[in-house]
Amino acid sequence: MLEFVKLHRDNERRLITEALLPRAFQIWRKRRFLAKKYPQAFVSIGSNIAPNAHIGNGCLIYDAHVDDNVSIGDYCAVGQASILGHGRISIGKFCSIAHNTYITSTNRRLRSRTTCLLSRIVSSRVTSKAEDTESLPVTIGNDVWLGWGAVVLPGAVIPDGCVVGANAVVTKRAYKPYSILGGAPASILGQRFSDLEIARLLEMRWWDDADTDMSEEMVAFLTTTPDE
Repeated sequence: MLEFVKLHRDNERRLITEALLPRAFQIWRKRRFLAKKYPQAFVSIGSNIAPNAHIGNGCLIYDAHVDDNVSIGDYCAVGQASILGHGRISIGKFCSIAHNTYITSTNRRLRSRTTCLLSRIVSSRVTSKAEDTESLPVTIGNDVWLGWGAVVLPGAVIPDGCVVGANAVVTKRAYKPYSILGGAPASILGQRFSDLEIARLLEMRWWDDADTDMSEEMVAFLTTTPDE
């Protein structure tokens, strides 16, 4: 039997074995494990979190998939059916990631003669490593909002304060802080505030001081518009 087929069948066999356990016991066991591993965050039992992923304090992870080498800063929310993985991904603090978002730092090598992942098929028969993927780290700043179904591809850099529209495909690193991004591929549709207000927010870096209790004045400042 091909090795990669055997691995998939073994994994399926493990899932079937776990399914034989009473449903209530499965839920209790996973809830207990997640609460112990992430005592300062909420990770739903429908989530799949890799062992070496970092989940910050105050995070809310709802039925999402988070791979190894993914770091999520404090007080972020990740919506249902979102996938974050396949390489190095760094996400700042206070980010909002909507449902069905896909963030990846690894892609297939489009310039190779085949896009098939041959390394999974021939690994047991070929000694030389088949380089069929390429990776570029993804960096997402602080206070970023990714809309429903957004896609972030390898090498993308989304600066502080940006808003990414629903179903946008972010591929670049040539964006300014507090930009509004949309489209496929994503482009800058506008900026959220005046240059003066953006400079003020970037100088404040309020997210760095928010680990302690935030004052009522700061909450009022952040939740009003510059015109108010």
